[in-house]
Amino acid sequence: MPEQFPELLKSISDRPLPKFAVGRELKGGGVLAIFGEFGKPRVSIGIWLPQYWRTRRNHSVILLEMALIAGIALLSCNWGTLRYSYVMGTNVTFSTPSGDAAGYLATPESGSGPGVIVVQEWWGLDSGIIDICDDLAQNGFVALAPDLYHGELAGHTEMDKAGELMTSLPMDRAAQDMSGAVDYLVSHDSTSSSTLAVTGFCMGGMLTFVLAALRPDAISAAVPFYGFPSGDDQPEYSNITAKIRGHMAEVDDFFPPEGAADLEQRLQAAGVDATLTVHPGTGHAFMASHNALGTQDNELAARLWPEVHAFIRDTVS
Repeated sequence: MPEQFPELLKSISDRPLPKFAVGRELKGGGVLAIFGEFGKPRVSIGIWLPQYWRTRRNHSVILLEMALIAGIALLSCNWGTLRYSYVMGTNVTFSTPSGDAAGYLATPESGSGPGVIVVQEWWGLDSGIIDICDDLAQNGFVALAPDLYHGELAGHTEMDKAGELMTSLPMDRAAQDMSGAVDYLVSHDSTSSSTLAVTGFCMGGMLTFVLAALRPDAISAAVPFYGFPSGDDQPEYSNITAKIRGHMAEVDDFFPPEGAADLEQRLQAAGVDATLTVHPGTGHAFMASHNALGTQDNELAARLWPEVHAFIRDTVS
């Protein structure tokens, strides 16, 4: 057995940032890829296995692809150090008043941590939301993203389909699914906190406010990104006991900054500890790794995520 194999299943967080990556996205989520680094005298190659097992493809096909890509990496063993990186969450089901719902659960290597509900964008429970759950787990949190579309998914070039999925989403069912996810996560053996945080993006940012108002007994921290309720159908903000630290875009036709400023005033008038920061020069979806709108801001995201992590740790109990 090669001496490199003790590195098997080593956390991906320990792997240096690659200089190249070759891979493919699987239908339904997950990535098969080879990562390499040429910045040292040797090549370091790793494998990122599928992060999301639920797929409409035959699992045997996925296993064959995994074996093939592993073989390619093994052939490279004589040039340098072979490293395996394995990051995989778990697909879970939980009960709601309207029946069973599903979601993606990511747990930290330590086995436990504060709980965070992650609410999807209008695309559905896609690879970007799964990445966020995995990143939260790598930073010590237990993250659960409920699948509000019940298996439906829009590609990042299918904006019309995403819009249809969002507008046809039954809001009462979405509320029940999110509440069921809260009950599941707060009672999970891996969750070390008695209260939870919630974060969401775009549509999920709007639903972050809804869940904070719906479950003040369990949600003590809320971090909405570029999304908030608008129109006549508003949550009961006076029910919210969570601290809210929102992050909004300056150039955003979906959720304009003027609406964010108005909502911040109304939240504070209702006695909610809320700050909605509008980040100058940003466009909608500036945190999105898929960059579907061409507005991704990597520097801002790299600065905000540590602040979000610290806020959650300081706020949930």
